[in-house]
Amino acid sequence: MGCPVKKVVGTGAGSSLLKDPSLLPKLFSTIKKSISIPLTIKIRLGWDFDSINAFEVIHIAKEEGIDFVAVHGRTRSQQYTGNANWDYLNHLGEKAPLDIIGNGDLHTASLVKESLLTSKCQALMLGRGPLRNPFLFLEAYLTDEDDIYFTPMDYFEVLNKLIEYYRAYAQNDHILLISIRKHLIWMAAGFNNVSTFRDLIFKTPDLDETMRHSHEFFHDQNGQKKRLQDHSTFMTSGHG
Repeated sequence: MGCPVKKVVGTGAGSSLLKDPSLLPKLFSTIKKSISIPLTIKIRLGWDFDSINAFEVIHIAKEEGIDFVAVHGRTRSQQYTGNANWDYLNHLGEKAPLDIIGNGDLHTASLVKESLLTSKCQALMLGRGPLRNPFLFLEAYLTDEDDIYFTPMDYFEVLNKLIEYYRAYAQNDHILLISIRKHLIWMAAGFNNVSTFRDLIFKTPDLDETMRHSHEFFHDQNGQKKRLQDHSTFMTSGHG
């Protein structure tokens, strides 16, 4: 099965629309007329470094009644390589005619705290970071005086809650298992013996058995703190 993102781009949809912004006014206006809730969009800076056109797209969005724009600080050609361009995101936050939600590389509580204080964007968006650390939203508001950390079993509790939510949408346990596997691996990152755990999970065809293995994995960490290489590139394929 091919990458869903590539399939979308290959049809001329998704981020490929950045290559021809003249298509956007009709698209935005048609959607706007069809809904009664606020319309927002998420874009990248442009298709590549030679076609940075986020400002143009945001102006079109303003004219067509878009309410705000989330901007990932990379081009489409970058995927998730390199660094998000927060200088440009802050420029958009200061000069763009719509509120800007800045997105990109906010993988640690310290980075989120710093951005909350310094960013010119009107809001921040966290993407990949919380997939490995769902407590990132809380940690961003903890102070040095707060003697709090989240245990391996806290992560397992989040996974169980996630399964509850997924059951409302998954057609069957097999589809649910496929969805949960990737979250298991993301949340297990940074703990001991994660490679062995990953191999076991992908060989386990049953959801209940998968969760039994997962309980054992997180329980056997004995309260260890998660250790992540927060600034290393991860999920470069764009899944998630």
